[in-house]
Amino acid sequence: MKHFITAISLAKDLKTTVYKNAESVEFLETDREFSHPILVPIQNLAESGEKIKVTVILTSKTSPFVKQNYEHFVGELNRLRDEIGFDYGEINVIEASYDESSSKHLKLFESIINSIGSDELITADVTYGNKPTSMAIQLALTYSYLYGDNTAVKALVYGEYNHDTNCSNIFDVSALFYINNIMGRLSYAKPKDPLAFIRPLLNHGEDGDKDE
Repeated sequence: MKHFITAISLAKDLKTTVYKNAESVEFLETDREFSHPILVPIQNLAESGEKIKVTVILTSKTSPFVKQNYEHFVGELNRLRDEIGFDYGEINVIEASYDESSSKHLKLFESIINSIGSDELITADVTYGNKPTSMAIQLALTYSYLYGDNTAVKALVYGEYNHDTNCSNIFDVSALFYINNIMGRLSYAKPKDPLAFIRPLLNHGEDGDKDE
């Protein structure tokens, strides 16, 4: 099952925008305005007749605009559902706290892990929420990737909104996720040149550095 995870924005007057596909990633292409970047891969990856899972993280009691932004997100999601023909059942809502204590961070991490089931292909968005929220999402994906029951990570995406130009970009930042996992595994092997193992990922871009 395809599983999409995002935090709901805390912002006042959250804008909808066309997220430009900054790196020509096929499933991030859109000409449609959205409030939350995760809706772009949902638009491109969810198929007619398919059941998907959607998990959102709501930071409670911190912003009077969270509920409004969540309702707006649900409205956009429902329009995609009606147009494409997929089904998501009920949204899985995880309530988080703006309390920066380690116990709250660990509770959020555990809640995200518990939301992930067997045989899932996960796409997560780390644009919104406070910084520990995005870290908890990434750590939960790492846990599920390493120890989950046939769990895979499709992408980790990030949306950027420029308030000066009103232009937006969306990026697939999955390479950083995989580099982090590779480094963890290399720590056991202790190779003489660990950078040699990750250099192909570092040089994957169109203008990547070339060895002289």
